[in-house]
Amino acid sequence: ITTITIAVSSSTICCAVAAPMGWLVARTDLPLTGTIRALVTASFVTPPFLGAIAWEILAAPNSGLLNQLYRVLTGAPQDEHLFNIYSLPGLIFVISCYTFPYVFVLVANALDRIPGDLEDASAILGGRTWMTARKVTIPLALPALLAGVLVAFLQAMILFGSPAILALPAGFHTMTTKIWSLFQYPPKPELAAAASVPLLVLTIILLRGEHMILGR
Repeated sequence: ITTITIAVSSSTICCAVAAPMGWLVARTDLPLTGTIRALVTASFVTPPFLGAIAWEILAAPNSGLLNQLYRVLTGAPQDEHLFNIYSLPGLIFVISCYTFPYVFVLVANALDRIPGDLEDASAILGGRTWMTARKVTIPLALPALLAGVLVAFLQAMILFGSPAILALPAGFHTMTTKIWSLFQYPPKPELAAAASVPLLVLTIILLRGEHMILGR
């Protein structure tokens, strides 16, 4: 349940953030689009556990730099904090930061390939910007968006580094950290193998679903 909650929440956040960003980069005259693409692509080569450590430094309840700054500026007591990265929302936020590029790349590439003539034809026929987006742009980009959401869901579900760094100190498990814990003493490899079967089945289903959606 925890793993599904994280995966669903992360993929929803990725969709809400990456889809508008992809549209701005691919279909508008937004400045520095090349820089935005480069920075988003750079996150692919940044290990998620490294990002988890960075947010741990920034938003840990006691030692986090942002919480220290908050206490200095407001005079709050030392046991009070503004952010707590060791929590389910904190873990969802960190995972979303490193899964939204999957949605962004698929959506931006799809929008790059959509002929501008289709939107021009809508405008010539009297379609306003929102009507053109709703009846032309969004339907054409929707398969790529759905495929990106499936990939983000899968990535959030199978991550180990970020949950190991943030979920274990918070006192809860995801599927991946639970499988890892079953190899601790005394090892229970048969239970670990059984626990990995749902991940395997879901991975196959999601990848097949992505293939079918992009095949359209």
